[in-house]
Amino acid sequence: MLDKLRAKLGGSGEDGDAGAQDPLPELPWYDQPDADARIGVEIDPADRDALESFRSNGFMRLEGAIEPERLDRLLASIDKMWTVGDPEVWVEHYKREVVDGKLTEEVLCDPVGPRWRDDPHKMLDLHVHSAAAREVLASPEFARWLHLLLGPQVVAFQSLVFDRGTEQGMHRDTNFVGLRPAWQMIAAWIALEDIQEGSGELHYFSGSNHLPDYTFPHGGNYLGVGTPLPGDYCDHWHLGAAERGLEVQRFLPKKGDVLIWHAGLVHGGSPITNPDATRRSFVTHFSPEGAVPAYIWGGGECHRVRHDGGLSMTAVARGR
Repeated sequence: MLDKLRAKLGGSGEDGDAGAQDPLPELPWYDQPDADARIGVEIDPADRDALESFRSNGFMRLEGAIEPERLDRLLASIDKMWTVGDPEVWVEHYKREVVDGKLTEEVLCDPVGPRWRDDPHKMLDLHVHSAAAREVLASPEFARWLHLLLGPQVVAFQSLVFDRGTEQGMHRDTNFVGLRPAWQMIAAWIALEDIQEGSGELHYFSGSNHLPDYTFPHGGNYLGVGTPLPGDYCDHWHLGAAERGLEVQRFLPKKGDVLIWHAGLVHGGSPITNPDATRRSFVTHFSPEGAVPAYIWGGGECHRVRHDGGLSMTAVARGR
């Protein structure tokens, strides 16, 4: 079954038509037992400290990895979509109101347009619809690290664009971002502007990629869309971090800085104490070619766009 699904993602053009990929190991190369030996022999000495930080702490910081002109083109593209709309680009937004003294939230999804921008929101999968977004992901220094971590053929399979902080609770991506194999994934948080303290900046438990996973009531580690989140989920991570003495770190980058994190890094949005501050960012999940995202497990349609340099873009097809 997985070979057939991989074949669906493995071709050229938008939909893909090539043969099946070789099965991927459950763990990426940097989590394999021979990783230390490989780093000592195969990795340029100038890159070893960053890679060791990634393996030990679950993240690496790349300062100025994206050129300002690429980011400016992306920001202009995003602002235009908010102004005139785009039927291909969708936004998840939230209607919040107090009912009987309790805060309720309704999750909605609509094509991008000016009426939704003031709602709490995230723009979905811009990487398959915007050439400017793809050019950001192909920025040479950033792309070099993508290939070092994931191999010669890299797939960007999900992306989110944020205007403001989310205040999302601490979580591990593998619990909500479905992929097979689950750990063959990294994520990148690209700062589209200088991020201010109090804006709901990204924070994370350094070293939390080594914490035991959370098991949901159904017995697995992936929750799935539409399933209620157990009440002890966030507590699980706070307790595990406290037991191991893991400290919370915050990401306060300059425009063009990137945080790349391990699939297991536990992270979230810090409290917003400055409600006027934006936190414009572009977050993307990547895998090696051959991993299978959740949106095609059930045979759903997906977009596929190839880019130069061994970088491909896929996303669920919405509104069809």
